[in-house]
Amino acid sequence: MKVSDTTNIFSLPAKGSTVPREIIAGITTFTAMSYIIFLQPMIMTGKMFNIDSGMGFGALLTGTCIAAAFGSILMGLLANYPIGLTPGMGENFFFVLTVLPVCASLLGEKVGAQAVWQLGLGVVFVSGVIFALFSAVKIPHS
Repeated sequence: MKVSDTTNIFSLPAKGSTVPREIIAGITTFTAMSYIIFLQPMIMTGKMFNIDSGMGFGALLTGTCIAAAFGSILMGLLANYPIGLTPGMGENFFFVLTVLPVCASLLGEKVGAQAVWQLGLGVVFVSGVIFALFSAVKIPHS
């Protein structure tokens, strides 16, 4: 792909930008967002709270990077909107400090047990599917 092809796809001249400017903007955005690469796994493993959630730091770090890259690339290619996307931070605290203890009490296990975090992630997945369905069929929700 030539630089002129990229310029045409994203309408850079019409938006008052250039390819070098966009590269600098991308590097700047990555630098500003890069804290999440390590903070997300610290929260989700429980290390930040001196607890053990049972989830692996390396897997969470990899998943964070993949999710941020995938979301940011989709935002650029599908919406033609230069916004970097990463996993939300507030939900992570809620997951580790509220969802996992509730799942542990339901299962009669300790928070670090594999079944506990798997149930917690399953609950989050199901709620995401429900909200996606609400959005797709335009059912009002709060």
